[in-house]
Amino acid sequence: MSLIAIKTKAMNISMSSTGLLTVNSTEIEEVSEFKLSGKTVDRHMSFAAHVENIFQKSKWKLHVFFVLKHHSVSTEGLIRFYQANNQSGINAAPTEYGMTD
Repeated sequence: MSLIAIKTKAMNISMSSTGLLTVNSTEIEEVSEFKLSGKTVDRHMSFAAHVENIFQKSKWKLHVFFVLKHHSVSTEGLIRFYQANNQSGINAAPTEYGMTD
C-alpha cells in the first residue's frame, strides 16, 4: 500500500501532541475533523459535527420545500421533491446504523 501525501490527512485523537507527520518528505496536513464513510468525526471522537451537518442540510431542504410551496408548486411536485431529497436518507439510515431485520 502506498500513500499519496497530498491527499492524506492526519487527526490526533490523543491528549499529547505527535508533532509533524511526513511521508516522503511531504508534510501531512493535520485536521480537527474529517469524513469517514460519510460521517463527520472530530478529534474527540464525537459525532456532534455530523449531527450539526445533518441538521443544517435538513433545515435547508425544509426551507426549499416551503419556497416551492409558496410558489404554488403542485402537490405532485412537492412529493417528488420530498422523495428525491429525503426518502433516500430515511431508507439508508437503518442500514447505516445497524437497524436491519
